[in-house]
Amino acid sequence: MIERPSIELKVFPNPSNDGIFFLSWDNSTPEIKQIKVFDISGRTVFQQNNIAHGFILILSDQRKGLYTVIMELDNQVIRRKLLIR
Repeated sequence: MIERPSIELKVFPNPSNDGIFFLSWDNSTPEIKQIKVFDISGRTVFQQNNIAHGFILILSDQRKGLYTVIMELDNQVIRRKLLIR
């Protein structure tokens, strides 16, 4: 898979006090095929397929800390760090 950081992806608020994040990207970006969120130890804490534009990611049941979100498009990957405080 090809890392593609040029996609205009917005994750907000980041950091989050309640573990709720809003994901938004430009309309020219294809649908996100899969999203996975990993905690600092590499454990998958969230996974969902076929994500529509304007997705709300709810991690309020997770502990405070740093997380990595990986979004897969057609043979492309976007990575972002998320912080719950």
